[in-house]
Amino acid sequence: MGGRELLAIRKNIQLIFQDAVTSLNPRFSAAEAIEEPLRIQGCDRSERRHVAESVMKEVALSCSWLDRPIMHFSGGQRQRLAIARALTTRPKLLILDEAFTGLDLSTQAQIVNLLLELQTAHAFGYLLISHDLGLVAGMADTVAVMAHGRLVENRPTRELIANPQQEETKKLIASTRRAESALALRTGASV
Repeated sequence: MGGRELLAIRKNIQLIFQDAVTSLNPRFSAAEAIEEPLRIQGCDRSERRHVAESVMKEVALSCSWLDRPIMHFSGGQRQRLAIARALTTRPKLLILDEAFTGLDLSTQAQIVNLLLELQTAHAFGYLLISHDLGLVAGMADTVAVMAHGRLVENRPTRELIANPQQEETKKLIASTRRAESALALRTGASV
């Protein structure tokens, strides 16, 4: 595909990457970063600004920060900007490529909750790519596990977690349980 066909598909599928710092142009203001997909789609300046203000509110960032440089935002705020940018075209699918890896647990939980709220509000789907099966289980209805570039298991989340069939799936579940146990020891919580 090329040209107009590809442009139409790009509008419906947006990506949110692991590292918001490198996925956003550091020379841009928040407005420039958020408005770029709309500029590519041919929207006029006033429409772009209106959409930028709207999505800033949706991701719980102040519209007064639109002219602030990207580098003046914290890691969690940059991830919110990346989400805002992805929302501008009102996609049908958001691909989250390790989008939570660099965030502390508190910020990670806030971003997950924000994404779940946005999914309810806008009725789009997620393709969540992650090694954190605990996180995936909290967001996904269905889980597909890959090993060495091949799909090895693909089932409803509850079924897969309760009764993993493949060795790779068992390793991911065990790794998640070890991480949860270590966190519980640190915080005094029960698993």
